[in-house]
Order: sequence, then structure tokens, then C-alpha cells
Amino acid sequence: MPGVPFIYYGDEIGMKFLPEVPNKEGGTLRGSIGEVQRCGSRTPMQWSKERNAGFSTAPAEKLYLPIDPSESRPDVATEEKDPASLLNFTRALLKLRREHPALANAADFQPLYAEKNGYPFIYLRIAGSERIVVSVNPAGRFRVLASKEVIKAIPLLVQDAAFREGRFEMGPVSFGIFKVDD
Repeated sequence: MPGVPFIYYGDEIGMKFLPEVPNKEGGTLRGSIGEVQRCGSRTPMQWSKERNAGFSTAPAEKLYLPIDPSESRPDVATEEKDPASLLNFTRALLKLRREHPALANAADFQPLYAEKNGYPFIYLRIAGSERIVVSVNPAGRFRVLASKEVIKAIPLLVQDAAFREGRFEMGPVSFGIFKVDD
């Protein structure tokens, strides 16, 4: 959708919020929803399986905030080696956006389909002669939706989604990014 994509550091590898992290200056937001502690989202970047997740060689007690103590914590070095990792998926999305003007911020946006609860949601992005359809189904059930606007769509990046015979077929918790080919 139009707007600036926002990825907070660590989101690209799936770093977890650590609720027990001590509060430090600048870590508390106060607003209409009350007080929000942010320090659990500001822990050191997890670069590797090395000491302090590769962030620092200092003793752990000297770090500004502690690292995630979990043995299974994600890290950049491990995810770079895994083609199916969140890091490589994020890179693929960014590359796709960079290569296709219809996915850029200034491209036109046209909703094609949305149910009352908002999902599945299918929309068209247009820039010049390029048209790209994005289908999103976060629901836990399979969906098939006929399309009058799209005749042929070539998958660019999909997860359990397809376009066949004028229909979007979306598995549970799926998405598809398709180049429209008339």
C-alpha cells in the first residue's frame, strides 16, 4: 500500500520483544494509550551465535541492555545461510519493491476486493504501464476469489497463493504479489 515501509532494527530477523528488560532513559513513551516500555524492543542486534550475540566483546553486565538469553534466538549469520529465513524474505521484498515502479510509494493504489472484516484484501498498484496485484489473506481458511479486472497474472513473490483461470486462490495465512500481463 502507499506509504513508507518501516522495519525497526531486528524485525528483519525476527528479534523478540523482551518484557523483562530494565527501563532506560528514552525507553518509555507516554501518550493516550498510557505508558509503553520500549526497551524490550531495543536490545542489542543479534549478529551471530558468538558471545553477546556478536554485538560486543564486553562482559554481558556492561552492555547497555541485555541480549536475548534464549538459545534459539535468531541471528543474522544463521539467517543469511538459510534461503527460507525471514532475513532473506525481507531482502526479497525490498528487492521487488526497488525493481518495480508499481510498488513504489508514488504508484496509484486501487482496491479490487475486501470483505467486511477487511480480508482477504486484493489491490492493484499502477505506475505507467506496469500493473501489479497484491492479494493478502491472513485468515485461517482457504479462499478463492474470481477477478473481472485481471485476466492473466504472473507470480513475482507468493506464499501459498496462485492466480488460475481468472481466480485468486489463497491458502490460510497467505499472500501473493503478481505482475498483471494483459
